[in-house]
Amino acid sequence: MLPKPIKDDSAFNDEALEDLYRQILTDGSVDQEESKELLTFFQSTPPPVSKLVSTRANAFRIGSEMLTEDKAHNVGILRAINVIVHTLEITLFKPKVYVCKVEPPPTMNVSKIGVNASIEKAVQHIWDLDVNRLTPGVDYGEFTHFFWYFISL
Repeated sequence: MLPKPIKDDSAFNDEALEDLYRQILTDGSVDQEESKELLTFFQSTPPPVSKLVSTRANAFRIGSEMLTEDKAHNVGILRAINVIVHTLEITLFKPKVYVCKVEPPPTMNVSKIGVNASIEKAVQHIWDLDVNRLTPGVDYGEFTHFFWYFISL
């Protein structure tokens, strides 16, 4: 996902957004009115691109402050966080353009790798397919490449 171009981000207010997050997360659920209010907030006062990550992270931070020993309440909080993040993403982000760098094989099944193949071969197959979606250093850090390298040893 890539940030949508924002014309004017001068009206963005961190405190107002945090108050809205707290209001939404307090009861552990999101009703239709709260969902519309959140959508309107993001549309009318979008955060600057430099604050998109912290805006998303604040939903998790504030939600985690409201967790209790009650499992049902906590599940509701997590669902409400999911609604907030989803609204943020559909309002402020656009999908990354897909560019096929490697043609996928005509059939995708176990015979491509083999039923008794090593984990190394399976991971390498996944890595080879991943080249179509991700760019190292842009979509994820270089560390991830080394992680998969050491996993496949």
